[in-house]
Amino acid sequence: MQPYNYHFHSGPWCRGPSRLLFFFLGAAAATWYHHVKNARDHDRAAWGGYRQQLPPAENSQGPSQPSPWARAWERRPTQEELSRQATDAMDATLDSVLRTVESLKAKLAEQRKSSEQHPETPSASDPNSSS
Repeated sequence: MQPYNYHFHSGPWCRGPSRLLFFFLGAAAATWYHHVKNARDHDRAAWGGYRQQLPPAENSQGPSQPSPWARAWERRPTQEELSRQATDAMDATLDSVLRTVESLKAKLAEQRKSSEQHPETPSASDPNSSS
């Protein structure tokens, strides 16, 4: 009697053709679906499936609402006012940033000047000092 089951001697290379068979069946099904879907989209476009709708017939009374172009011209002053306000806000922000940078530069220059006037002496506990 052998100490191992009969599956022990049949490695992964001996599992039979079922995995390869199902892999190729799946690949064939995916390829077929892809081609059918593309052909359906192509046929629909070629035979007028994606036609634009005709505009609705106009009433003889005239338009009840102003045209979109008229509404755009009516919104123009409001848009100009909003763009002017946005420009003012950006200018104010940039001015405050520049003032902050200038104050930080002045503070840094002052600290450098004070450190040059009062050079620090190395302390006795500093290991890098040469005594």
